[in-house]
Amino acid sequence: MVKQEEALRDRRCEEPRYEHANTDRELERLETLVGVLYEWCGADDVERYDELKALRREVERLGELVLRAVGELRQRKLHAIAATIEKDLGVHASSLRDRYR
Repeated sequence: MVKQEEALRDRRCEEPRYEHANTDRELERLETLVGVLYEWCGADDVERYDELKALRREVERLGELVLRAVGELRQRKLHAIAATIEKDLGVHASSLRDRYR
């Protein structure tokens, strides 16, 4: 959320023809949420939460990459290699798609 808030502030300053009404409302909403999070949790917890979200996005991205790679291997009749990758992962590649959503 902190990164979203910073991005909105940057966007607001950089774009000359920008609809400030929508951004202002969204920015105020985010400022309120960030303020409550800081108050309840403290800055370290908010930053860890943002880091956790970023790490989950990275896991999703890597899962999609593995899913595509396993699919390509299976198309090329390399089923043993695809099965080995899935075994090493500990999950069937198709289960990665919805795991963290």
